Amino acid sequence: KNAARLFEVSVQWLLSALGYHAIWLHGCERIKDGNIELGTIDCLAYGEDENLLLLASCSLAAPNPSELHRQENLMTWINKRLFPESTVKVCSALFTASHAPEARQEKAYGSAVKVFFKEDIERLLQAARAGRKFNFSKFHNPSIS
Repeated sequence: KNAARLFEVSVQWLLSALGYHAIWLHGCERIKDGNIELGTIDCLAYGEDENLLLLASCSLAAPNPSELHRQENLMTWINKRLFPESTVKVCSALFTASHAPEARQEKAYGSAVKVFFKEDIERLLQAARAGRKFNFSKFHNPSIS
């Protein structure tokens, strides 16, 4: 009945269908350091092939630049705090039900957080239907072969 929760679960399912070990963090999404809330993560997804931990946030609305900045800071904190000496790559992504802006530019929101708009999610869904795996690094940077 809750559209936002349904969207979060759908993103978790999609990442799982694309070959990630993904869990929905409903009820545990707030990340804190002591009493300070650092941000929220709706879904964690781990890709063995890339050794990549994806911190996925979901929103029905268009990206909010200040929230993207907060997610970027959370990604940096998690990487430094949990994986300081590790080869695990930590990346952050926002999955949004909104359409991509007409004038699309690389990192249009000035953030290291990859934004997946409705059109991107539809492409990922087509890949899942075709049985393909999701390579985040290649999707994030199409110049990677």
